[in-house]
Amino acid sequence: MRVGDFQSCTFGLEPNLEIFFEDDKKILPLSFLHQSETITTISVSKKPLKLHELQYGLNFCPPDSVLKIENEKNIQTVFGFRRVEKYLYLR
Repeated sequence: MRVGDFQSCTFGLEPNLEIFFEDDKKILPLSFLHQSETITTISVSKKPLKLHELQYGLNFCPPDSVLKIENEKNIQTVFGFRRVEKYLYLR
């Protein structure tokens, strides 16, 4: 998924949704945003970002950069998300 696609798909959702990574039945909080020329990475950490915090950070990233998740040196592309109550789970 590209940054611009994520921004378009999440536009209008509640800003206080907490962001998590859903991987093999594990739910991990996403906290840090890193940007290079063509890749934007969200990293697993202890406290989850809120959607409005992530959207603010993504405003400074190229819309065509690929959105990825880093979990313990394992990096994978975000291919979708689902919303459950007050949480947004990226996959």
